[in-house]
Amino acid sequence: MADRIYKLTATLTDGTSVDSGSIVVPAGDKGDTGTTFTPSVSEDGTLSWTNDGGKQNPAARNIKGVKGDTGTTFTPSVDADGNISWTNDGGKPNPEGQNIKGVGIQDVAVKEGTITPDGYLPALTHEQIQQLLFVAEHFQIVDGKIRFSAEIEAPSINMVEE
Repeated sequence: MADRIYKLTATLTDGTSVDSGSIVVPAGDKGDTGTTFTPSVSEDGTLSWTNDGGKQNPAARNIKGVKGDTGTTFTPSVDADGNISWTNDGGKPNPEGQNIKGVGIQDVAVKEGTITPDGYLPALTHEQIQQLLFVAEHFQIVDGKIRFSAEIEAPSINMVEE
């Protein structure tokens, strides 16, 4: 371990400071490794200690508190319109319900894709997708592709292999 050097600066009551020089604190010899105390808690809540240095351990004591009352379980329920409501088994006031459905899909940006009879959309041109008007009833991701069931209307779509 290297010596430690401390710079001394005194700040006076008028706010000025005075450099008082430095103090060198020489490093001492490396000390012995300290003792490690290891805690353990038994099933009944008794905290006890062991150590690797032959030291006296702290007295064991029970740290388990008194059994508390059973808590209340709140159970959510969401209806088809996305309204969440709550019930509970403890007679407590329930949180206020709210709609969690979200705003839905506003814009879909896909660069290329093909519509197949089984509902996969992996490769239309960007212009073709902009022309599509679809109302999706169900979306899911299957093998990295968007799978959906939908009503599709389009003024004109040309499917060309690129």
